[in-house]
Amino acid sequence: MRTPGQFSPQHAIVATIGAAAIVYIASGIADRVFGMPQDRVPMPVVTVSAPVAEQSEPVATPEPELQRRMRQRVAEEQAARAQRAAAVRQAQAEEAANLQAQEAAREEAWKRYYKRPGKCSSPADDRTFVECGNHYLRARERFEQDYAAGKIK
Repeated sequence: MRTPGQFSPQHAIVATIGAAAIVYIASGIADRVFGMPQDRVPMPVVTVSAPVAEQSEPVATPEPELQRRMRQRVAEEQAARAQRAAAVRQAQAEEAANLQAQEAAREEAWKRYYKRPGKCSSPADDRTFVECGNHYLRARERFEQDYAAGKIK
């Protein structure tokens, strides 16, 4: 009988199959997301009819010019991907900075807009506390509507 925490050989097999399935799915997703372009240069195909030990002629390899062009193409594709990724990161950083500036401007406008009633500085009882909370919420809602309409800058 197994004690808690022990794994049987069946557990190892199931875990291995599960890991292989995850890798297979992830590679399929990666191919779709980062897929190679359709106009890539195909590698020459060499068929071997006899076992390697019995061959009298060496296996054909791609010509040096083809290899050079393929390496150059791969390098260009990698550089293009890196350039696109850098452009995306730059755009995201600019958008984040813009949103942050807009939010800071909105909060500054809110500070100028909202004037807390004197009795709300330190409410004496629960009723006044609730009234002050409601006043704040109604003022914030009016502010948001006016700000969205462009009435407040």
